[in-house]
Amino acid sequence: PNPLSARGTTIEFDFPITEDISIYILYIRGRKVKTLIDKEQLFGYQSVMWDATNYDGDNVSNGVYFYQIKSRNFNEGGKLVFVK
Repeated sequence: PNPLSARGTTIEFDFPITEDISIYILYIRGRKVKTLIDKEQLFGYQSVMWDATNYDGDNVSNGVYFYQIKSRNFNEGGKLVFVK
């Protein structure tokens, strides 16, 4: 799992073509906490920062979170563990 601090974490990804992608943060029970990207991204190596906040801008609580990266031809996720 990717350790997550109060400063946040960086999620890195690499796409072979320019396409629409979505990156979401989900709580362990599957509820969306925040959308990081929901638009077209250029091909190649990219990264996005999650500042450990929810849609309202509030800091998230300790726990296990997941990120999900989706496009038309790709769907992958990873685990994040947040400990203050």
